Amino acid sequence: HRDLHSFPTRRSSDLAEEDLARNWTLSPADRIEALRCRGDDSRRRFAIQLCVLRQYGRFLGEYGAVPVRILNHISRQLRLAPVLSLERPGRPATETEQQQRLRDYLRFQTFDEPARIHLEDQLSIQVAQGVLPAQLFQCAVDSLRFSRTILPPPATLERIVSSVAASGRQDILRRIAGRLTPVQRAAIDDLLLVGEGDSRSTLFQLKEYPPEACPAAILTYVERSFLLSSLGVSQIDLSGFSTQLVDHLSQLVRKHDAQALKRFASDSRHAMLACFLADAQKTILDHAIGMHDQFLTTLCRRSRNSFEERHRDFRRRAKRRSEE
Repeated sequence: HRDLHSFPTRRSSDLAEEDLARNWTLSPADRIEALRCRGDDSRRRFAIQLCVLRQYGRFLGEYGAVPVRILNHISRQLRLAPVLSLERPGRPATETEQQQRLRDYLRFQTFDEPARIHLEDQLSIQVAQGVLPAQLFQCAVDSLRFSRTILPPPATLERIVSSVAASGRQDILRRIAGRLTPVQRAAIDDLLLVGEGDSRSTLFQLKEYPPEACPAAILTYVERSFLLSSLGVSQIDLSGFSTQLVDHLSQLVRKHDAQALKRFASDSRHAMLACFLADAQKTILDHAIGMHDQFLTTLCRRSRNSFEERHRDFRRRAKRRSEE
């Protein structure tokens, strides 16, 4: 999304001709509408705002940010003299009237209460389908652009997105947790405990990255795979939830230690750990197989090197005997 944060800077000297032609060219109807304004600067302002609204979905707040190349590209199309800058209109009412004309001309609607409710409904659907919070802002922008609704200030849009994301995520966590049996929930909580003789929780051990391949390490990972099977991880039902969402919740568990996870609400904690365990069941077995392959490869290499060394030694002794 190209919002006003990507608006060309005042010093843009590398603004390509293609950009000018694509984003700042007025149609014959555009020029007729702009020339209805009284005064040259008013016509320039109208044309600039027309291009900005069409391109970015909102109005430009500061005319001084418009690069000279864009300003004069617009002026040439309106058969107006070139200028170095453009000021705000003297009367605020003039700006308000122009914005209303632009909304009517481009058939944009204001971001009012019905538009906000509609946006929240659309975002809620996206969250339910597994769209992550980081992607939700773009979904909001796309939805408003599609409905030809003028974008509210970024801070307002971010608040709406954050609120819907938080509410939607809690609903998803409740749904995942609701599929767990009491036995599975208790087993998940046990993973956060530190057993006698251990310095770390079982969860911490499950999050460890595999060490160098050796029989003891391979056995440890095989035992962890059996542990997950005994917990009934394969029976955890995550159908209907996107892989991307499950991965996201699993990564959240990796970012928190056992003590931090204990402070989460039970539904949130159990759902996040369920996603982590479902992911860990695959990765731990993959690690065990990978270490096994690595260990066998190392043994084969050592055996080959030992054989070649003994063969070279045999040839050296044979050569000495033949020379004697």
